[in-house]
Amino acid sequence: MGVDARIHHHWGSVFAEFERNAAGGSATQWQADLITYLTGVIATGRYPHLASALATSAAPADADTLFARSLDRVITLILMLRE
Repeated sequence: MGVDARIHHHWGSVFAEFERNAAGGSATQWQADLITYLTGVIATGRYPHLASALATSAAPADADTLFARSLDRVITLILMLRE
């Protein structure tokens, strides 16, 4: 199984668990489990960008800023692939 398939499979499982909990399970327990998991992932040192993102305590950007940033990244990627 390739890296992309493993990531898709893993996060698919995470979100499936979230949906089960949102439908009547314990969201608090799911959040605690997710925090424990992400703490372990960060502790490996293999994901410095994730560690940095989770360590930042700044408020998230507004929706327009997020949209503009995401759109810029998508367009940049498309242009890079065309070269």
